[in-house]
Amino acid sequence: MARLTTAASLFWALALFAVLGAGPSEGGLVEDLLASFRLFYSAQLPDPVRIYVKQNTKLNAAVRGSRVVLANIDCSDESQLWYPMLSDFKGQGFMLVNKYTGQALQSAASMESPMALATPNWKDLSQRFSQGAPRDDGFYQILAFDNPFAALNGLKGNVRDGTVIGMYRSDSVYDNSLWNLTTICPFQ
Repeated sequence: MARLTTAASLFWALALFAVLGAGPSEGGLVEDLLASFRLFYSAQLPDPVRIYVKQNTKLNAAVRGSRVVLANIDCSDESQLWYPMLSDFKGQGFMLVNKYTGQALQSAASMESPMALATPNWKDLSQRFSQGAPRDDGFYQILAFDNPFAALNGLKGNVRDGTVIGMYRSDSVYDNSLWNLTTICPFQ
């Protein structure tokens, strides 16, 4: 019950920030909000991760404007950091919340469409993901929780700085659809 109350409080705080037009601060919106709840919320934020693509590990997922793209690694760029928010219930997937914007990654509305960003909402299945089976090199697909036939993908292949990240068929496994979530920067 306490976690539900905390989650509701966090949602309303995010809504209030959005209405008032408050942007991310130096510490990041998510960190600022959770810091204010630490008086009655004992959970800590997980370490933020970078989302590296196998095809070019000098690139990772970042927010640019309202889009989610692959960007050249900048270890000081908080828009390239994501909190993997896990459920308390096994098998419920995870959310990826951007450290800089406080927004959750949301599955594209259709195949080959760009990913969206939205206010975190655990009830929205399009904001949840699951991890495919890891390969020998440690990379894996990131699958849409509500559609296991769709996987995160550097759209149009041949990834580079600025490549849009979207969803594509999970049966089409190439290096632009394999990912690694890690705290390491740069990737080794």
